[in-house]
Amino acid sequence: MHRFIKAVGSGQKRARELTRDEGREAMGLVADGKAEPEQVGAFLLALRMKGEGAEEMAGFVDALEARSETGGARAPAGTLDVDCHGDGHKGRATLLPAAACALAALGVPVLLRLQLVLPTARHGLSEALAALGLDGARPLDAQRAQRGLERLRIGVLDLPRYCAPLDRLVRLRPLFGVRTVAQTLMKLLDPLHCSTRAVGVFHAPYLPSTAQALAAMRRPGLCVQALGGLPEASPAKILRVCRPGGEPQTIDLRALPSPGEAGSDAIAENRAALDGTPGPLDRAAACAAILLHAARDVDPLIAAADARRVLASGEARALAARWGEL
Repeated sequence: MHRFIKAVGSGQKRARELTRDEGREAMGLVADGKAEPEQVGAFLLALRMKGEGAEEMAGFVDALEARSETGGARAPAGTLDVDCHGDGHKGRATLLPAAACALAALGVPVLLRLQLVLPTARHGLSEALAALGLDGARPLDAQRAQRGLERLRIGVLDLPRYCAPLDRLVRLRPLFGVRTVAQTLMKLLDPLHCSTRAVGVFHAPYLPSTAQALAAMRRPGLCVQALGGLPEASPAKILRVCRPGGEPQTIDLRALPSPGEAGSDAIAENRAALDGTPGPLDRAAACAAILLHAARDVDPLIAAADARRVLASGEARALAARWGEL
């Protein structure tokens, strides 16, 4: 392990990016418990100081996916993997549950991939999912997610249920006081082999680098820069996005209705959106529009109109009423 620490931790002039093979080997040692705890900490912090590269992150993902437990479960064709691993923005509830219901009503299967117990979460996602009827007491594993996708076009997958080694690395954050590459890696994993993905980032420099990592793994999708690191959009604003292998671009959503400030109660916001209440409905439609753009490259303004229709008509609410089956 020491040779990998030396490679990434030799200072501003001498540190280098690991090759994909080296990244795979290094993360394999970490995941298998063959590195000392002190080495793990040094490695993660050295990577943060150097800045993670696309090839080494691809190697890390290779190693972690090889150690993931999915029992052979796979997502149906056309499934969108939605990264729900951001902390969220204080006072701004996530509308990903309502947006997922809108996409499912439009025929797009959606996998919400998250860490159900997240001490730093400020988005209310777990509470909103429970309020919609999701039984979090039963393991949110790969087989259950596959069944949900097949029955309702919605699945929910919890990080420790499919990749325990990465979950352990993510939980080191309070000891370091800063994020590490582990927080990025959980966004990049593809445990159910989805057709495409929507990945959220918070800091601007992570937008192209995350997209480059996806490109190195030849995984289509859309990286979205948004408050709190979730792949959500706000109506009546400009959004920065990046496709794998491309350059950062902007999506202008200023033509969408401006519903005012987002609410802080995720349960109330998602229920109101599914009930067709103006304001929450507009915010959920904007969120769904970006997910549709990621999944099928639909023009965001057209996608927002489609999402508004299924939210206002009750089609999305009818799916939400069946979340107890997930």
